[in-house]
Amino acid sequence: MDYIYAMCYLNFRVSEFLELTSDDYIITDEGIPILTGGKKTAAGKNRIVPIHPKIQLIVKSCAEQNGETIFCRKDGKSMNKDYFRKYCFYPAMDAIGLDHTYTPHSCRRTFSTRMSAAGARQEDIIALMGHTDFDVDVEHYILQEVKTLYGAVKKMA
Repeated sequence: MDYIYAMCYLNFRVSEFLELTSDDYIITDEGIPILTGGKKTAAGKNRIVPIHPKIQLIVKSCAEQNGETIFCRKDGKSMNKDYFRKYCFYPAMDAIGLDHTYTPHSCRRTFSTRMSAAGARQEDIIALMGHTDFDVDVEHYILQEVKTLYGAVKKMA
């Protein structure tokens, strides 16, 4: 469950998430923990993703286990996305009563939707998502929730 929680705050694609190594985990001179990774597009390659305070201990703990990757199996071996889905993601979904319409990619939608609901700037969302155009996020990732829309309506004078 920790891995899924971390994915919702880091927004890496599942294969990118599973390939992160301790070399990708950095504490900046300002004391900000970040991960660098990504691979699908030019905008997504080697992007900087600050680690949210809610998952800093999870990431730090996983990185300190000295596995082949940060988010690895209990024996320290890396896992591919198929292994992750079969032995980690879907059993966790079953355990909390969610069906298999949710996929690891749903974590990216959760991230983008939560960032939008929090009022993050478009340029920050696309940089963190590894996109070059906010329309991609609007069309494929951000789900406008009633609570967010209600907050927007209440801003009218």
